[in-house]
Amino acid sequence: MNAYNRVIVSGGTPEMVLVSGRSGSGKSALVQLMREPITKRGGYFLAGKFDHLRQCEPLSAILDAFADYTEELIHRRNPEDSNRIRKAIVESVGSVNGCVILAESIPALRRLLFEEQQPEGSQRVSSHSSSPKAATTIEAQNRFQYVFRTFVRAIVSPLRPLVLFLDDLQWADAASLDLIRVMVTDSQTRSLLFLGCYRDNEVSDGHIFSTAVRHIQ
Repeated sequence: MNAYNRVIVSGGTPEMVLVSGRSGSGKSALVQLMREPITKRGGYFLAGKFDHLRQCEPLSAILDAFADYTEELIHRRNPEDSNRIRKAIVESVGSVNGCVILAESIPALRRLLFEEQQPEGSQRVSSHSSSPKAATTIEAQNRFQYVFRTFVRAIVSPLRPLVLFLDDLQWADAASLDLIRVMVTDSQTRSLLFLGCYRDNEVSDGHIFSTAVRHIQ
C-alpha cells in the first residue's frame, strides 16, 4: 500500500507496480486484496484481463476496465455527479470529435456524454469517426492516445482516485502496452496507480512486454 499512499492519498503522479510469478501462484488474488480498502476510501478499482484468444483485439482489457468504470458511474451517480463528470471530461478532451472517439471506444460513455445531455433530434455520436481499433496510421494512434490521456486526467483526482489493475500482461498487445506507458508517464495526471500481473516464465528479455517496461522505467 506504500505506492497507493504516495499516489492516491498524497495526490502524486502515476506509479506502476508489477507482480510476477507463475500461473496459479496467487498474483491476482494478492492484488485483489487491495480492492476493498481502496473502495472504502472512496476510490475506484478498475480491473481488466488480457486473453491470448483476444490478442487480435487491440486495447481489449483496458477498454473493458474503463467500460465497467463508466457503467458504475452511470448507475451510482446523481444528476449533479453526472453533470460534473460530463463537464470535466468535455473540458479536458476539448472537442466534440474527441468525445466521439471516446464514445466509440467505450460505448457506455455515449450515454454519459451525448444521449443523456441532448434532446431528441440533436446531434448523436457519429459512426464514422476514427476509433482505436480502426486506426491504422501513426497520426490516428497519437490522436487516440492524446484523447484517452486527457480523459483519464478528467476522471481522477485526490477526491476520486483510481487504481487500474490489468492481469496477464504477458498477452498484452503492443497498442495496450503503449497506452499504459502514456498513462503512467503523464506528469499532469494525479492519483492514478497502475497495477499489473504477468507470468514471468512466459516473458523473455526480448518480449514486447519487457521492452515496454524498460521504456516506462
